Amino acid sequence: MRSLDNFFNSLKRLPTLSMRPALVLCVCAVAAVLAAQQLRPTRHAERDGVALNTMLPQQVGPWQALQSNLVQMSLTPEGQDRTAAVAATYDDTAMASYTDGNGAAVMVALAYGRSQRQEGKIHRPELCYSAQGYSVLNQTSVSLPLALAGAADTTVRIHRIEAGSRQRREIVSYWIRIGDLFTTSAFQTRTHIMKVGLQGEIPDGILFRVSQVVPSDLEGAALDAAYARQEAFMVTLASSLQGGGKKMLVGDRLAALTGGAHAAS
Repeated sequence: MRSLDNFFNSLKRLPTLSMRPALVLCVCAVAAVLAAQQLRPTRHAERDGVALNTMLPQQVGPWQALQSNLVQMSLTPEGQDRTAAVAATYDDTAMASYTDGNGAAVMVALAYGRSQRQEGKIHRPELCYSAQGYSVLNQTSVSLPLALAGAADTTVRIHRIEAGSRQRREIVSYWIRIGDLFTTSAFQTRTHIMKVGLQGEIPDGILFRVSQVVPSDLEGAALDAAYARQEAFMVTLASSLQGGGKKMLVGDRLAALTGGAHAAS
C-alpha cells in the first residue's frame, strides 16, 4: 500500500499543462490540417475529350499512314506487364506509322495524362529505352519553330536521343508538355508541378514522340537530315490540328495564340 501511495504522490508532483497552451496547440493542429486541405490542388485542365487516335489521321501533309511490323518502344519503363503499366500512367495513348512517299518511315506515339503529380507523371523516353536494354548514346535539346498560324513565336524546346541495341538503332525526337510548359528536364517537371500545385491546379500532360529505325553507321549530314525529317512531321501535325486536338498537343497558351482555342475540333 505504501508503494501505491508513493506512486500517486509522485503523480501529483508532475508539472501540469495549463489549459491555455493546450488550447493553442489544438488550434494550431486544426489550422495545419485546414491549410493542408486548402493547398491540395483540385482544379484540372478543361479538355474537350479528344481521343488521341483522332489526332493521328490517315494523311498528315505529305505523310501517309501505313501498316508496319515494327514494334514501337513502350511508353513506360516496365517491360513485362506493359498494358497494365500504361493504363496506370496514362488516360489515353495512340501509336501509328507514316511514310512520306520517298521511302522514309516514322513511328509516332502520343501519351496523355490528365493528372500530372509528383508520384505519377509522364515517363521520359530515354528511361523507357534504357529499361528495355537499349543504350542511350546521345541526348540533346534543340529549338523547334512550330510555325503555327496566327502567332509570332511558337518555338518550343524538343529533345533528341539516339538509342541502340544489338538488333537496331533508333533516333527519337520528342516533347513533353506539362500544363503550358514544354519541360527540358525531370527537375523542371517536378518544380513546375509543385508550382502550379500551390496555386490549386493539377496540370495535364502529353508526350509527343516521333522516331525512326536508322542504319547503325548513319552520321553527319545524313543523321541531321533524318532528324529534320521526323521533326518536319511534328511541325506538320501540330499545324494541322484544330480546337481540342491542338490544345491537347501544344497546350492552352499556344492554342489561344493561334486561335486554336476557339476553332472547331
